[in-house]
Amino acid sequence: GINAEYGKQWYQRRVRALGPKPSDKAIPRIPSIRPSTPDRGTPSEDLEEHLGPDDSASQTGLDRAQLLEKYQLALNERDKILNLNSQCQHKIAEHFRKKKGADERQEVEKSVTDQEQRYMKCLQALDELELENELTQKEAESRSNEEKEKMEEKKNLVDEMTAQYFEFKKGVAKQAVNSRSGKPLALKDIEQYIANEKKKEEEVIAVRLENIKLINKLKKRETQLKQKEELADGLH
Repeated sequence: GINAEYGKQWYQRRVRALGPKPSDKAIPRIPSIRPSTPDRGTPSEDLEEHLGPDDSASQTGLDRAQLLEKYQLALNERDKILNLNSQCQHKIAEHFRKKKGADERQEVEKSVTDQEQRYMKCLQALDELELENELTQKEAESRSNEEKEKMEEKKNLVDEMTAQYFEFKKGVAKQAVNSRSGKPLALKDIEQYIANEKKKEEEVIAVRLENIKLINKLKKRETQLKQKEELADGLH
């Protein structure tokens, strides 16, 4: 692994610095210790395991205490590097987490800004519609009042002309005589006759008004039916 290669390179540099190696012995292999290796023991035990009982300081040309010290320093350096690597990984993860959070906040802020703009446009449109509705209502009220005044004037005129009509008929009836007896008609009979005629006239007016209402209702229903048919044709 990487740790074994690092130990081997360090060992070769150390051998070159101390002098030429004996020709009858190979360079001892430095033990490889991974971060996940359980119960690795002491550096001296690992080194003894790989050197063997026959290897000595005179045979390797190295001082065992110095070798163990260098080996321990290398292990400490490796632990520092691993610890630094873990810290860097943590910082990188924290950086990306914050960046992601910042991006999400920007998206949320942008969405909120868009919604606020749409809300303001809707409020503006609502104000315009309310103003238009107010003006329409005022115009409708004004026209309604005008029509009511005209209707009242015509009604008064009709009532006046109706009263004149019945007064005229009453005057004519007073001058009339009974065809059988040749006597003038009694005033009581004339008034009863005029009262009955007024009652019939009022009934006719009520029937005409009801007929007008029914005609308008029929037109409204025909319009609704036509709109439904047009909508159905548009959907198909």
